[in-house]
Amino acid sequence: QVFVNSFSEDEYHRAFFQIWTMKESYVKMTGEGLRLPFKEYEVVGQENGTLCFDDRGESFARVLRDGEVQACCLRTMELQGHIISICAEDSASVEMVWENL
Repeated sequence: QVFVNSFSEDEYHRAFFQIWTMKESYVKMTGEGLRLPFKEYEVVGQENGTLCFDDRGESFARVLRDGEVQACCLRTMELQGHIISICAEDSASVEMVWENL
């Protein structure tokens, strides 16, 4: 929460939805769905716990639950004003491709 509260209003909304979609993708991967309250785990960055997004809006992250890093990899990106996040059991499984049909 401190991380998100340090942003301007526009950055806050973007960060909020990036974190929300990452958390949502994690509970879908585990099969727990919304039975697992979002406050019971957190999304943390790969380096020193900070989430960093590149100029394309992409980031890798991990999940911290009960004080332990979970065996999964999160990836999020922003495309055409939409935020998309995927969670997989390992980073080799995470690939995002955007195609216009």
